[in-house]
Amino acid sequence: MPVNILNLHQPPGEGERARRFVTAGIGISFSRGKRGPVVPAPAGKTRITIRIDDDILEWFRAQAEQRGGGNYQTMMNIALREYINQQSLEDLLRRVVREELSNRASMG
Repeated sequence: MPVNILNLHQPPGEGERARRFVTAGIGISFSRGKRGPVVPAPAGKTRITIRIDDDILEWFRAQAEQRGGGNYQTMMNIALREYINQQSLEDLLRRVVREELSNRASMG
């Protein structure tokens, strides 16, 4: 007897869900399926979900398209890395200037 998957009142268990899809005429069994991404993330990368403002995302996508395609996510990574490196450089320069000013003040 076929099951109408649109009228289920209880969420089925893993095996039951697979049987209902097959019974519903889809013809695919997920009973041996594994959880997780089909393509694992490369080493050094982590898959996350974040919310980005629409205008920011569109800007990065447009930049990638203007450059002949490519990955806007890579461009976002580069921009974030440059920002981090810039901040580190600014911190280093501030520390050096403070040390030099302190050394001069103590000398004279």
